[in-house]
Amino acid sequence: MTAHADVLSLIDKASWVSFDVFDTLIERTVSHYVHAFSVLYEALVDRNWMSGIERDDFVRRRMRAERLARRQQFNDTGSVEISLRDIWMRFNIDHGGLVDVDDALSVEIDVESSLINVRQNGKSLFDYARDSGKTVIAVSDMYLSTATISDWLSRHGIDMHHVFVSGDMGSGKRDGLLGLVASQLNLDVKDGLHIGDKHEVDGLGAERVGMRAAVVPHPHDHIRVAAPPSNNTTPALESAIVARAVNGYEPASGDAHALGFAHLGPMVAGFSAFALHTARAHDLDFLSFTSRDCKMLEDITTQFVRTPVGSHNYMHFSRRSLYLPALAGGINDHDMDNLTGGLWAAPAREYFSRIDLQVDSHGEVLARHGLTADTVIADKNSRQLLSRVFRDIEVDIVAVASERLGELSEYLKRSGLLSAHRVGFVDVGWRGSVQASLDRCLRLIGWHGHLEGIYLGLLWASHPLNDQSMSAWLTGFPRHRQFHAALASAVPVVESMFQANEPSVASYSDGQPVLRGSVYSRDVIDHIQNGARDFINSNSELIARLFTVGRPDHALAQPMMRLLSHPSVAEARLLGTVQYSDGFGETAEVRTILRPVVGKNKVAQQARESERKVTQWRAGFDVLSSSSN
Repeated sequence: MTAHADVLSLIDKASWVSFDVFDTLIERTVSHYVHAFSVLYEALVDRNWMSGIERDDFVRRRMRAERLARRQQFNDTGSVEISLRDIWMRFNIDHGGLVDVDDALSVEIDVESSLINVRQNGKSLFDYARDSGKTVIAVSDMYLSTATISDWLSRHGIDMHHVFVSGDMGSGKRDGLLGLVASQLNLDVKDGLHIGDKHEVDGLGAERVGMRAAVVPHPHDHIRVAAPPSNNTTPALESAIVARAVNGYEPASGDAHALGFAHLGPMVAGFSAFALHTARAHDLDFLSFTSRDCKMLEDITTQFVRTPVGSHNYMHFSRRSLYLPALAGGINDHDMDNLTGGLWAAPAREYFSRIDLQVDSHGEVLARHGLTADTVIADKNSRQLLSRVFRDIEVDIVAVASERLGELSEYLKRSGLLSAHRVGFVDVGWRGSVQASLDRCLRLIGWHGHLEGIYLGLLWASHPLNDQSMSAWLTGFPRHRQFHAALASAVPVVESMFQANEPSVASYSDGQPVLRGSVYSRDVIDHIQNGARDFINSNSELIARLFTVGRPDHALAQPMMRLLSHPSVAEARLLGTVQYSDGFGETAEVRTILRPVVGKNKVAQQARESERKVTQWRAGFDVLSSSSN
């Protein structure tokens, strides 16, 4: 039986079928949705609305407006589902009424419409379901209106019985939209089938409400069938694990070992189980546990899960060790923004050191653009000047990048990753920047497998970079607004709890990682991590069972939710003594979380002020003096 026939068989068994829209039934003719914004820019230029704004700048502004609109919606309602009008209203707020919102809406819809084609594979599945007498429904996570989506589908011969769009419904598939649709139409989810292209949205969104799903990744026609576990014992098992974690814990004690046992222990167990569940769902044959955040996860996998030799490894990756080799294929505008950007004001020599170039060898080029090695790069003008310098020496940068790519290739070969075909990239983070660089390096090396990101998920509202395939454990939960707000401002705390006590990798030599950087005082974190390991070891029977059942839900994260949302004074003071590093190179500052950012860096200070608005809890714990248990 072919993969396509598998889905037809599932359609036969269902009484109703829901379809994702974009990249399932219809698709854009551009390779990435962001490229549609470049076409939109040209249409807006024709209306004389973009005076003084370059194309790349507009694309960034349009993406930023969407991101801020979602954040505002979350702060107001606890949901991130927005409309196109919300985006353009946000755009105008940020740019002084630059465009007429109604006209901008019309132009963007017209541009999008001109880029839409039918996806024949999805259309054939729709035709089969409709011809078989099934109730057919479109369910899309999208900011465009229901009327617009319905019109586009009809124009391509896809006439649905019903169409539901998240922007109008105020809920997305990961929030249970499929269950809401079934309830409104008086349909039984157990009799339905959802067909979509993204496992983390369509597959898990259906699984969450007890509905069968068929995931048809785009642009490949490989079809993976996912179904809810037939005997899902996960909730009872998770409750038992959490009960053992928090039993007898006293928030007022200020005991680091006890805090790790009660909070980090169950979260590490849940994230490890999620990583293994995702690996099974995506048919992965190699798991890369990324240093330094995933050392405990790799240890747990080795301890509890029987996997073939060479099927997972603790990989020494960092932004620096992967980003530079990724430039071996050339430097695009986005790369240049990364090379010269960042929150941290630093002298030009620091920016050269990040790409392993000696600044003294390029003094003439710097002077040509009005810079010196000691010029602090801190504003738009200085970054533009540095960008011109890097363009002038692009050949030198690419040459160094090519050398680093060769060194990385040898490391990847020795690790076993290059022998795999479907690799899971396990990390704590959020948007996949390191994954995107690794993927780019792998393509340059000539590896053509699939790279799947598996994340804890620290910022649930973030969107993947470069259209990476990725999913995150925490982002799959129902929207616990207070928890996610606290988590967003507690990134240094959570990262510190997971981080191994070792330097970061800077590069590779002779097939081995080159580690650099000092390891600062970590007494509190060491005690927290030892507490988490003791929890895992003392509950080994339950943890082992956890790896054999379905996708872990949010119960295992509930202790951490409580800690981040409502810490006691003793807990906040304890975590406030944790040290971490802000910045890079000579400007890096090791500071405790409790100590506010000093005034030398206004950009970073503004970022911390923004964090403070997210939640009263805040990573800095700087309101503790007036707090009580």
